Amino acid sequence: NTPLVTCFVKNDTEEVRAVCGYIKRLCRKLRLAGREVAQTHFRIVFVPHITTLSEKFLMEEGVLPLENVSVTSVPLDMIPLDEDVISLEMDSTLRDVELNGVSMDVVTTVARSIMKLQDVSKVIPRLQGLGELGEAVIAKVLGMRLEEFGYEVEEDEERDDVEGALEKKDKEEIEGMLILDRRVDLVSPMLTPLTYEGL
Repeated sequence: NTPLVTCFVKNDTEEVRAVCGYIKRLCRKLRLAGREVAQTHFRIVFVPHITTLSEKFLMEEGVLPLENVSVTSVPLDMIPLDEDVISLEMDSTLRDVELNGVSMDVVTTVARSIMKLQDVSKVIPRLQGLGELGEAVIAKVLGMRLEEFGYEVEEDEERDDVEGALEKKDKEEIEGMLILDRRVDLVSPMLTPLTYEGL
């Protein structure tokens, strides 16, 4: 019976570094105790998913190539805070974007969440973005829609033409969605819940 050590990690560099250090220390202690390290299995679980940066970091630290280490993801991305407020709980995103630039991992996570929401509520016909990240998310969602519905479009086609074709698919339950780049609007998270819902 192989002992299993499971670590739940957000995609935060400090957390990934801490888990790598923990696994290395535990392996050292097992060796000192005269036990076989391969007998213990380490599972690293990323919430909501592993990013390319985290995977690269695990490889650089020498943790990922180990045979007794596995990496998996738990896609807990959309958390309902109220009947009409859903949060992705990506609390370090603004800092990461400011320090490291726009990450496609952030854009992909938000776009996937919007696609999941559309699976439940049908296609959202009107998507509007404000700021660089907002526009990048909309472009990614439209790209995912095109893949899903099998449309073939040239890169230089207008986004409005694509949205118009997709709007005809079905009757919608959500009429529109506004995606804000937090760098454009830093104040709204500090407002009261009632005011926030009013946005």
